[in-house]
Amino acid sequence: MTNSINNPDSVVIYNSTYVSYHHLLNNTKEYSLKKSGGVSNPNYIYEENLTKIIEDNPGKNVYLISQTNNITDQDVQYPDNITAKKLSRQARIWIMQLTQKTSDDEEMDY
Repeated sequence: MTNSINNPDSVVIYNSTYVSYHHLLNNTKEYSLKKSGGVSNPNYIYEENLTKIIEDNPGKNVYLISQTNNITDQDVQYPDNITAKKLSRQARIWIMQLTQKTSDDEEMDY
């Protein structure tokens, strides 16, 4: 899984998992949802807003690596019209692909 993600066309967002996965995904553009806590010289950009990350990287595949509990659906709704599709899991760490819903994705009222 990480081999297909580890390329310049991918954006990886870490949520407390940077140290565990950075060495596997070092060819990607990296973000963190949390400020550096004990990581010296992080290579990621700190940004909490998932929508901003996706909008700042048009045409790129965006992935979130996060420790998550109680996910039972195939797709998980995140704030800001972000949908996360589970791709892979190791223990409680999930790799999810994020997409932003557009107005075209919403139901049309007739």
